[in-house]
Amino acid sequence: MHAGRVVAVGPPDAEIREIQELVKQATGSSQPNSRAGSRNASVVDLSTVADGTEVVAGPTKKSAAISEGGGGGGGSSKITKEEERSRGAAKLATYLFYLRAAGGLPFATAFMLVLGLYSSMDPLQSLALKHWMDEMAGDGATKPEALLACGSYTLAATGLIAVTMVRNIILPYASVAASKKLHGGMVRSVMHATVSWYEATPLGRILNRFSGDISKIDQSIASQFKDVVVFAFNLVGIALVCSLGTGDPKAQIVVLSAVALATICSWLVYSIYRVVAREQKRLESVTKSPLLAFFAELVQGAAVVRAFGEQQRIIEILDARVDNANRTLYNLEGQTNQWLRVTMNLIGSLVTASVVAAVLWQREDLGGGDAGLTLSYSTQFVGAVNAFLTFKSMLEISMNDVERVGEYTKGLPAEAYEADPHAPSPPKEWPSAGAIDFRDVRLKYPTASTPVFEALSFSVPARTRVGVVGRTGAGKSSLAVALFRTVELSAGSIVIDGIDVRRLSLQQLRSCLSIIQQEPTLFQGTVRYNLAPVTEHADAELWDALRRSGLDAKVEAMSGGLDASISEGGSNLSAGERQLLCMARAMLRRRPILVMDEATASVDHVTDTHIQQMVKRDFKGNCTVITIAHRLHTVAFYDRILLLGGGKVQEFDTPLRLLTTSNSSFRKLAEESGDYESLLQAAKEAEE
Repeated sequence: MHAGRVVAVGPPDAEIREIQELVKQATGSSQPNSRAGSRNASVVDLSTVADGTEVVAGPTKKSAAISEGGGGGGGSSKITKEEERSRGAAKLATYLFYLRAAGGLPFATAFMLVLGLYSSMDPLQSLALKHWMDEMAGDGATKPEALLACGSYTLAATGLIAVTMVRNIILPYASVAASKKLHGGMVRSVMHATVSWYEATPLGRILNRFSGDISKIDQSIASQFKDVVVFAFNLVGIALVCSLGTGDPKAQIVVLSAVALATICSWLVYSIYRVVAREQKRLESVTKSPLLAFFAELVQGAAVVRAFGEQQRIIEILDARVDNANRTLYNLEGQTNQWLRVTMNLIGSLVTASVVAAVLWQREDLGGGDAGLTLSYSTQFVGAVNAFLTFKSMLEISMNDVERVGEYTKGLPAEAYEADPHAPSPPKEWPSAGAIDFRDVRLKYPTASTPVFEALSFSVPARTRVGVVGRTGAGKSSLAVALFRTVELSAGSIVIDGIDVRRLSLQQLRSCLSIIQQEPTLFQGTVRYNLAPVTEHADAELWDALRRSGLDAKVEAMSGGLDASISEGGSNLSAGERQLLCMARAMLRRRPILVMDEATASVDHVTDTHIQQMVKRDFKGNCTVITIAHRLHTVAFYDRILLLGGGKVQEFDTPLRLLTTSNSSFRKLAEESGDYESLLQAAKEAEE
């Protein structure tokens, strides 16, 4: 294809001019029938370099930490772990964890005091109203006692309004403070988590914590805390009013006995309900993660689904997962909660019946105001008990969200971000040259049973370009993993310009390294932001980097130039343009060490050629370049070739010397690829 049009169609050996020219460009060979006739001719599997059997061609790319770890170490094939689900009631530590986030002991004390005052104001207001009505009986409306009772009622009502305002100010403040602190702690923990944790944790599970769980904490928990405390105080106030308002001690004993019996029965019912409701809520949280993970994957693969016409089947799968995620929520809201309400209404009727009996018993001696107040509060007891247990259950259920956030805040494996406190700080100009020494390095992935490197040793001189080749599982990408301390070494050391990298913080180490991976990473924003996301550069520097990467014309054609918009993931650019933009970013950073992990494996031949020209022109003698490659022609002009096999250095020398040595494994590899002559020519030109 060219410029969006089909130019020619046929197999690689077809006698079509356009196809023959493409084959020559890609392989440097005029023999399309040879193995060099494939665009991936130099992409080989070195599985037999060590033992001398046939070398099989074929492009491969595996994750450094998963495939390299599994291939090199024989680890378990199941990386992703099942999501853990806590059992039993939320622990006291979970409640304290939330209260500390909301403000700690000062907040808890002030909050309890305000709620206590708020709950006491309603009974006081009712008692003041009763007293006022009693004083106004007959023709006592103008008596001083009536005016004093009116003032008491007004004061109680004013106090209720004031306390309510204070409560409504404290509550949102505490809720926002708790949400910010919990969310911030989870962000820090997740950002510092090890790569192995990311491999074992699906994206949907992480999104569920940051969306569903945080949303519930934002909206519900502070209000539920308030309701539980308020209704607990209300129950005490209602019990006192109902018992003391009946007058006769015997009647008071009857009412208090009914209150005690109703409380015991309510607690027994609640004990049954809370177990069922709590586990239903936990199941609802766990079943939501697969739904979110599936939806995130569906958004990324929507084009593939449409291409294969599988929309209906995917919709059916999505519907089934939605039903599965909502089933426990339906059972909780529609059945379990309804059972609690009906049962609590039956129990609450005991108190109402006992108060009515006590009032009828004392009908000759009990005043109308006392009887009315007592009967009024007895009818509130049912609602108060029901509300208290309902909100307590809701709070305990919601604490599952705090519990899950706490797992991600305090329970994740973290990288060693801090530097060795006993080690001296490196010089300000470190690293200046980029010399790298691997000294008896032993690297083992957490999921592997055996190490990738047992005692790997080699030295890279300063400002040298090194091409790393080897079979899948030989440890190529693990070099980058070890260098960036993505996985900490089990033994040995890596020294850069005389400094052991384990003495440094990860911020110090990684800030002096640049990496370009097979899948380019771009951010939603502008071209300027993607070129220099954390530093500022003059426009002239940015345009120079774009010119060197061959993107200047593309950016000039975009609306806004350097301020043109880049979509999420760089979706408005081609794969090659995204990779070139990453190359331009690496040039701007001017770090002494650049790692390229199969950076050209997924780009077209023209982009591949342009990237190689950049490495020849812009990085030669300026920094140390370590390129992990499957295509031999991408490293044939480098200063050194590092051939790995079984986690060990098999060969480490200049490309020309390896290609001209008869028993060299690298030469055998070049011959098997069918590209030996062009690789030899490239190596000779690099030596000139």
